[in-house]
Amino acid sequence: MKKYLSNSYLYFWGIILIFLYMLPYLINGSNAYFVIHDFLDSSVAHYKNIKTNGMFFSLSGNIPLMEDVDRMTVAFSSPFELKALIFYFLPIYWAIFVNMVLVKICAFVGMFLLLNKYITPQNRILNFIVSVIFCMIPFYVDYGISSAGNPLLCYAFFNLKNRIYVKQSLLLTFLYAFYSSLSMSGLFVCFLLTISIIMLYYKEKEIDLYLLSALAILLIAYLFANWRMISGFMFPSEIVSHRQDWTNSHDFIGLTFYWLTNIVNGQYHAGDFFAIPFVIIFIFVYIKYRNRDKQLYNYLLAFVVLVSLIVMGTYVKMVPIKLFTAFQFDRFYFLYASLCFVLLAKSVVVLFDGKKKYLAILSIFIATFCVGVRNIEFLINAPKIFGKQVSRAPSLDQFYDETLFAKICKDLNVEQNYSTRVVSVGIYPSVAEFNGLWSLDAYMNSYSLAYKHKFRKVIEKELDKSELLKDYFDYWGSRCYLFSSELGKKYIYGKKDGTYVNNLDINTNALKNLGCQYILSAVVIDNYKELGLSYVNSFSTPKSYWNIRVYKLI
Repeated sequence: MKKYLSNSYLYFWGIILIFLYMLPYLINGSNAYFVIHDFLDSSVAHYKNIKTNGMFFSLSGNIPLMEDVDRMTVAFSSPFELKALIFYFLPIYWAIFVNMVLVKICAFVGMFLLLNKYITPQNRILNFIVSVIFCMIPFYVDYGISSAGNPLLCYAFFNLKNRIYVKQSLLLTFLYAFYSSLSMSGLFVCFLLTISIIMLYYKEKEIDLYLLSALAILLIAYLFANWRMISGFMFPSEIVSHRQDWTNSHDFIGLTFYWLTNIVNGQYHAGDFFAIPFVIIFIFVYIKYRNRDKQLYNYLLAFVVLVSLIVMGTYVKMVPIKLFTAFQFDRFYFLYASLCFVLLAKSVVVLFDGKKKYLAILSIFIATFCVGVRNIEFLINAPKIFGKQVSRAPSLDQFYDETLFAKICKDLNVEQNYSTRVVSVGIYPSVAEFNGLWSLDAYMNSYSLAYKHKFRKVIEKELDKSELLKDYFDYWGSRCYLFSSELGKKYIYGKKDGTYVNNLDINTNALKNLGCQYILSAVVIDNYKELGLSYVNSFSTPKSYWNIRVYKLI
């Protein structure tokens, strides 16, 4: 039995558990549910757009979206990023699935290596359990291992500090840059590594050349992996980004609520889990065992420092300077999940060694629940195996519904080659983009400020009806959508909703000036005749989530 609990076997069991976790996604196939927010509503459709139009390896040019969006601002910075290559070589479903599996394997292996070697080497079984729970966090995998891979990177840094596995650790550092986001986590990892090198210099009176080499390799790799974004920053194009129009509308109370939410639940993009019980468990262990285990103070200090950086980075948004408005300095939260699980591992091992095994086991159960209860994607996909469908959670196939859109395009006698210009109401514009239509509305991190102002003329009267939507578009505007004050900030209306828009007040002349030919609506537009629209037809299939009404501009 002891043989099967050795480290090599524990890695094997961990991979098996990850496979079992992923079974609902595998069994459901493209009928699985994947997160829509910031993923299916944007990134995935952009990947297909640039791939279909042969612009994957392009250094410049525009893609057919909005008003000829600059290729440099879309999807990924380099075609050599691991995630980019996955989406290039695999169909969409398999690209998403493989990306998820790789992220979870990196999370498990990295946390297990870190705990076993440097945090709690005295109990590899508890380390294994904590590592498995960690990898089950619903990480936002569109950013690769920006959050999930931090334990692996930290393990590499500790190796370099201790002059062991040097070549392997430098290679891990290099590869991390090609499977993570520079703006989301990379800058903050580099900042903390720089601070660590400086602190070690003052403590040991010499520069740690190994860690300095890691920092140099990380920076060089990020420069290569993000050359598009960096060159755009250093040599800005003549096109002014809509980001220049961002206005700091945050107040102290709103920002306080924001960072508190991120500390309590983890940040959505960095790993969603209920974090407060982890903190409570550690504080209990610290109070009870701090005299026995002096290292506990260091972990508490690390937690306080990280939370302080997150809080300070949040309030920086109130500074009326464009840099602080356009960039999020609170993204230290990409390190938060990893630290919380390090605290958990330390806590349960201290409890176990302190003859409080029942509390250690209870802590493990609490941690499992805190991760599981927030894993909405898994909680939707697991019951699907048994035929239980969540009505407001369309599958990948249902969301993009290629069969339905092929039917629509055939009936309209238009090609799915991004030549027909459309806008969408009550349905994410990414659906039209994915299906080969030129979507004039989109969710983009950066696009022309001039286009934002042109599009605003289309929705001006609808924005005037809603201060919420007006602030949302004017102060931010990355969702350049055909807003309706009656629908608000909800963009998904299925055929079972039976929703009507009674008074859509848009400027169809401004829409025509953008070249728009059709409006695709998942809701009934009651006053379409007053808008000068012609109702073409309603499209759906028995398996469709949508009922798409097509209105033609005349």
